[in-house]
Amino acid sequence: MSVAVAHIESRGRLNILPRWRSKVSWLRSASEDVEALMIFSEPGLISIRDWNTHSPSILSRIEELSASSGEDSLEALRLIHDRYQKLVIPFKERPTLCDEALAHLEIDLDNDTKSLVYVCTFPDWIDLMSSGYRKIKLLQGHPLISDLP
Repeated sequence: MSVAVAHIESRGRLNILPRWRSKVSWLRSASEDVEALMIFSEPGLISIRDWNTHSPSILSRIEELSASSGEDSLEALRLIHDRYQKLVIPFKERPTLCDEALAHLEIDLDNDTKSLVYVCTFPDWIDLMSSGYRKIKLLQGHPLISDLP
């Protein structure tokens, strides 16, 4: 696991560095563009997961809910579309985050400068954190490190 600061360019492009790719199992051996699933889990946090592993259950649920016209089904469909987005990670270029992702990370869409995010790499996923989200998590702490200075 590692945490690093990264910049998102004004066009929404994020450079996923080779050292980060090498730590994520489904990106490590990629030799072509890779489809990923962005999960907008909490305001200020986007988790990027393997599309092939995680999308089938989501696509199946969309198909199931689309067969119904009830209010609950429509609301659930809206929530699915709000929470999950596809991201193509080009093999040799920077992926471009959609406006929904930029807004979720609290990045001003009208800003013409680079924006700061934190990139956390794990064996099976990448988390993108806004500065605000990171600050809140640092203040909250964690029970497993509460005895540390």
